[in-house]
Amino acid sequence: MRRGALPAWFTKRLWFPFFFSLILLFRVYSLHAAELTLTSSAGYDSNPARYEDEEGSFFAAYGVSASHRLISTNRANLGIAASASYRDHFSLGDNYRLEAGPELSFPLFHGALIPAVSVGAVIYRDYLVDEDERNEVFADLGLAWFASRSAVITLRTGVRRLDYLNEASSYGGRADGGSHIGRGGMGRASFRNGKGPGGGQGQGTPGGSTGNTDGQPVVYPGREDNLITLGADLDLALSPSLSLGIYGSYSRLDSSRSEETRDIAELGASLEKRWEDLWAADFNASVRSSWFHESRRDKGAFISLRLSRFFGRWRLFAGADLSRNDSTAGGESYTQVMTECGVSCSY
Repeated sequence: MRRGALPAWFTKRLWFPFFFSLILLFRVYSLHAAELTLTSSAGYDSNPARYEDEEGSFFAAYGVSASHRLISTNRANLGIAASASYRDHFSLGDNYRLEAGPELSFPLFHGALIPAVSVGAVIYRDYLVDEDERNEVFADLGLAWFASRSAVITLRTGVRRLDYLNEASSYGGRADGGSHIGRGGMGRASFRNGKGPGGGQGQGTPGGSTGNTDGQPVVYPGREDNLITLGADLDLALSPSLSLGIYGSYSRLDSSRSEETRDIAELGASLEKRWEDLWAADFNASVRSSWFHESRRDKGAFISLRLSRFFGRWRLFAGADLSRNDSTAGGESYTQVMTECGVSCSY
């Protein structure tokens, strides 16, 4: 059994009691202070493991996110949030992710400045790329400045500890180290939910020396990473129905395995168009560069397009993502295309 792994019959079912526990928790409190969103979707991913040699699969995905406001005054806001997601690749391994934690914010100058702090923990399990299985803890700080009615500037920083559970070969697991470096997650939950692109995926031992005369790959114990991120966001309301977001970040990931240590820079933009309360279109694009400790260089790009149709609390959506990573390390370059459609409901 893998380090930190639970019996298969238990982990396959862990997501479901978590799902219903979230619903029960937020049904206990008055719904005017709680938010609950359920999502279900299906689609096709051309390269879910992000290998250089692609292997695609159809998938079904399920998710639940919930937040509850414990304290809300003119001086402080305290809330808790939790989320769970499960993805089943029909012809490949599945994965799930659980996250929970509190957030505290302090509106200042009649809400013109909002500093916020959040902490939390993450459990991630992956039966397709088991080298990526990990536990995480994080602490984020953010400061939002409402410069005008149409402009918001947010500064954010965060630290994250990632404890990988399983053995891995050189450059094993996804190339982003499991980090969530993109927009969002750095003390921004009180301001606006954002999401950055994921990173690359390496297969087995690409680009790494075998270290053995018989050609067998070197296997390392599960590593421990420390991630520090600094970022800034600019949100502009170009019109009542059109908004533009620009974001950038710099991150430093220090790993117990020196070849995984890297510096990461990312720049991106998002555009959202709404037609009354019926339709919405979202476009996101970003570029990322990573400089590894051992003379490796990665350049990546991400493009996403989403179209949504609203029916009160219900939302139908469809979209497509394109990810590309080019690496100087052999076997670490990949292309991934994903199409998806689904439904969500918010309470």
